[in-house]
Amino acid sequence: MAKSQFSLNNTLHKTIGTTPSLLLFGSDQYGFADDNLREYFHTIQNLDKDRSELRGKAIVKTRALQDYNKQIYDAKHKKPTVYNVGDHVMIKNVITTPGVNQKLAPKYKGPYIVNSVLNHDRYVIKDIEGFQITQRPFTGVFGPERLKLCQKRIEDPEESGHSSDSKDGRDDHDVRMPEL
Repeated sequence: MAKSQFSLNNTLHKTIGTTPSLLLFGSDQYGFADDNLREYFHTIQNLDKDRSELRGKAIVKTRALQDYNKQIYDAKHKKPTVYNVGDHVMIKNVITTPGVNQKLAPKYKGPYIVNSVLNHDRYVIKDIEGFQITQRPFTGVFGPERLKLCQKRIEDPEESGHSSDSKDGRDDHDVRMPEL
């Protein structure tokens, strides 16, 4: 264990451009058989630099690497969808029951309404008034990765002021198979 820790502390790191022990203590650690070889390389490379200068360079290199990693991350990930209070959303259906075939199960359940917006892209989702399926009203907290904006706004036929029957006598939501 001591040899592996010694090796880690005295190995040149690409990110910070120096060894951790030189950065922390101002000198490399000695005590193993390869010390003479290391001293020879140190005298050749003239590594007598100021500790604060080394730390400054390490900070600059670390920040550059962090910026590079952020650019790569941002290029691969999209920003989460922002929902507002009152938006109608669908919740991704996660079936974890063993033996239940998911092939014909709906991908989303709902619609539900966004009741409030929490920190860190979290939303309180509730049943739409008058459209709850179960006896107990549903309330849950979800992230945007499990939500999808509902395309068609749900309206109560009594509030809209028109009947649900269209010109041909069919309901607006009625789907019929074409006659052959």
